[in-house]
Amino acid sequence: MARTYKKVDWSKKFQYTTFQKAYTMPPVIDHDNWDWNYVAHPIMGSINYLSWRNKGGRVWDSFLISAINSAEHEYLIAASMQRPSINDLITTPILGSILGETCYQLRHHFKKDAHPSFIKKSFIFMLDPVEDLRCRLR
Repeated sequence: MARTYKKVDWSKKFQYTTFQKAYTMPPVIDHDNWDWNYVAHPIMGSINYLSWRNKGGRVWDSFLISAINSAEHEYLIAASMQRPSINDLITTPILGSILGETCYQLRHHFKKDAHPSFIKKSFIFMLDPVEDLRCRLR
């Protein structure tokens, strides 16, 4: 089934009043597709979470990094087009941290094997591709 997307007049999105509303009014509930709000945003939150966790960060610190990055995105980047989204501010760090910690624990479980099979190596890559590539490029 083909998706239908709303046509957006981007010239009306980038205006001073859009930024003004973002900083003077509370966040709103956005009505993006569920896969964007509850799949893409948590994946980005998990990448932020894992970037800190893989460098020795604790769970709480990594969650805070994910929350700060989410707020930065909503108030510095997305605010140029729309008011910050309360559902993005909540789901990105919370679901992202849950997903990130799950990937972190599974990755370390699979890496215990001194000579992992191709399938285990594939899972390790899928669980945390950024860290896996970073380790390979050292």
